[in-house]
Amino acid sequence: MILPLAHDVPLQHVREVLGKLEQVEAVDPRPFPTPAGLAGGIPNSPDLTGDQFHRVPSYPNSSLGKQITLADVEGCWTAGHESFGAILAPPVFGDMIADDVWEHHGTASLALGGARSAGVLGMAPSAGLVTASFYSSVAQQDLAHEALAEAAAALVQGDVLLIELHIPGPRHNYDQRDDQKGYVPLEWRDEIFNVVRAIVDQGVVVVAAAGNGAEDLDDPIYAGRFARDSGAIVVGAASKSQYPLDFSNHGSRVDCYAHGADVVSAGYGDRFGFHENVEKERWYTSAFGGTSSAAAIVAGFVTLVQGDRLAAGKAPLTAEAIRKVLRTTKWLLSGPALQQVLDTAVGEP
Repeated sequence: MILPLAHDVPLQHVREVLGKLEQVEAVDPRPFPTPAGLAGGIPNSPDLTGDQFHRVPSYPNSSLGKQITLADVEGCWTAGHESFGAILAPPVFGDMIADDVWEHHGTASLALGGARSAGVLGMAPSAGLVTASFYSSVAQQDLAHEALAEAAAALVQGDVLLIELHIPGPRHNYDQRDDQKGYVPLEWRDEIFNVVRAIVDQGVVVVAAAGNGAEDLDDPIYAGRFARDSGAIVVGAASKSQYPLDFSNHGSRVDCYAHGADVVSAGYGDRFGFHENVEKERWYTSAFGGTSSAAAIVAGFVTLVQGDRLAAGKAPLTAEAIRKVLRTTKWLLSGPALQQVLDTAVGEP
């Protein structure tokens, strides 16, 4: 006869007990099958903080962004990624786009600002985190201006709002392109410019990706539209040699530059997760980039600045004051440069 047992019952103990019974002639154990993978089980998540060259090297007496909230406006996130320390609250506006590209992009971006547990650390790991999606499944359309307004409604003076979106511009007749050539900052659209200006005037610092269109935003094709001042801090992508990467938009509208290639963050799984066959909540990358990584780094850094000012008993800086400091340094590419900007910004009256 076959005696069914739970898979975790010790078979040797069962054999010994049954073997003492006179009625039992022999015991033929049937161990529970297991996957024929490598021995050692599921690997632990790696500590990649030593490879995050974009971060401030040390945080002596820092608030780590405490009392400041960072909002990210884009399309999707892995809400339960372990680097966030807890499951993210649902977006305050819009719906998650069910797409791996959007999900990993959002996860990597937000982690650069506020990751606080396992794997990687954000620039401001004690900051509050808010998300808003530009997409409405009900309206079946892009409602970025409403997403920005709703995200800002969840913030207070001194908080930070990150825009990780760009759009096709007039260079190629507003065509969607895989190479993103001709893409421009979201504030090209009047309704975005107007809502960003209003958000900044309310005391929230807005940080926006400059876009990956390889465009000079001072070019006559833009008819001076980027000479307007929305108040946002616009961030381009640069190499370690302090030069804009070839895909990054540039020009006088770009306030500063940060790392736009080979950035270590959460998501994607190329560094850890995909080949280890673990759940996406434990995936990490060493290849995040574009003006998205650059803007996310700066947004996290600004969040750190604001938190440290509050911790020092000072009011948070206005967007214009922070932008002035960032423009002076321009290249936020090394630990010493970041530390110098942090000291200067926190030391402002």
